[in-house]
Amino acid sequence: MEQINKTTQVFFGRTVRQKVLLFSTALFIFNLVLKLLFIDAGDIALDEPFTLFHAQKSIAGIFEMLKDENNPPLYFLFMKGWTSLFGIGAFAARLPSVVFSSVTATLLFILGNRFWNLRTGILAGLIYTFSSFHMFYAHDARVYSLFCMLSALSYYFFFSLSQNPSSRKFMYWWIIINTLLLYSHFFGIVLIGSQFIFILLNKTLRATIFKPLVVCAITLLLVFSPYLSVLFQRFQSTVHNTPWIQAPVWSDLYTMLWRFSNVPVNTVLMIILLVALIAMAIAGKYSKDINKNNLTKSVLFLFLLPYLSIFLVSFYIPVFLDRYIIFISLLYYFSVSISLDRLVPENKSGWLILMILPLMMASTLKLNPGKKKNIQELVAKINTTKSKETALYIYPEWFDLNFVYYYRRDWFREPLKTKSLMRENSIFPILKPEHIDTLQLKLVHDVILIDATGSSTNQDNEISQRIEKFFPKKEISEIYEHLYIIHFSRPE
Repeated sequence: MEQINKTTQVFFGRTVRQKVLLFSTALFIFNLVLKLLFIDAGDIALDEPFTLFHAQKSIAGIFEMLKDENNPPLYFLFMKGWTSLFGIGAFAARLPSVVFSSVTATLLFILGNRFWNLRTGILAGLIYTFSSFHMFYAHDARVYSLFCMLSALSYYFFFSLSQNPSSRKFMYWWIIINTLLLYSHFFGIVLIGSQFIFILLNKTLRATIFKPLVVCAITLLLVFSPYLSVLFQRFQSTVHNTPWIQAPVWSDLYTMLWRFSNVPVNTVLMIILLVALIAMAIAGKYSKDINKNNLTKSVLFLFLLPYLSIFLVSFYIPVFLDRYIIFISLLYYFSVSISLDRLVPENKSGWLILMILPLMMASTLKLNPGKKKNIQELVAKINTTKSKETALYIYPEWFDLNFVYYYRRDWFREPLKTKSLMRENSIFPILKPEHIDTLQLKLVHDVILIDATGSSTNQDNEISQRIEKFFPKKEISEIYEHLYIIHFSRPE
């Protein structure tokens, strides 16, 4: 089934498969080295402490927590096993994400080489490799790199099944990977749904793989049925309570691609290539090979449908976040790679032209994107200021685990006791002004407020005003953008 074009044959000679394997391995190792360079340079921050904290709980405790969490259990269960073996340090916690991200780069190469040609595979693998966006999530102890890897696998088996409708092997693997997708992130539903819709709209696929589609749909419904009630509850919660997510504006369609492309100049070039591919696909002039034309149309459909649909839905239910639609970036890179391969001649100078875009991505790659939260510095300053007679408030409340991870690692390792240990030591996470106990304020010598939003530095902030009634003197220290320590005390 695998077709290798003439350029590939000349380049590889008689050992095509061995050298493809060699390049795949080299690409994986290259990604691994790049992504290990600064793996623990930045503090464990944002949602990472949340993952590590709850991964230490019992399996029953994890499932109880997930009733109020917007992620299914697969990654938390994986991290429970991983952290029990290797601990919760930054290097150990982020290493799985580095590996998942490196595997994804290799899968993109294999996808391109298998279904298009060598040049498409190399381009897709390298563009992904040099993405600052994916470098960030390779250094993030969250589900997103795993979600990307499973997405790439799902596309691989989807394309394989579309080319081999009678293959039970590809059908079984497609079902298995899609099951893992559903249990890794709820937006796996969007990815799988777009594949189903494409099959139903495509006359040829509808005739050849309708039965595998039905088998897959029924199987996924059955295996995911235990989690459907949780999904429904989380959907209702998202509809009625997403104040932290802003509704999009039309320019966000460009801004999101900018995030995927490192810098504006790359974005403009990649959008031009994307538009060119859409024009070629509509005109039916991508290739003389009908099979490749159909595959190209499927890539565009699987990219554009979820991208535009999620954007439009977000005017009513704001969910147009880069990490939620991270899987769409894979087909964005793929579309650009297919277009560039089609437009550039197949000769030696053509190879040089092809490498311009990967080099542009490489030159703008941030090897250490960072999380912009210097928590260790914050904790060091707190340790020099806080006494036994100091009340410490953490705003917003979700930042408490960021703080405790570095403040008292022994507390962090006791998830059933962490909250009570904090209260016993006068440390209180808060979300609203009324969460500040005025009786407590009368009993302490001074107050420290950790503000991870920067809003409490405003004169009219109600949280600051409530504390200032008792402690009118305040000293503000900025640790990093939007991260402040405000020390309230009584006049001497």
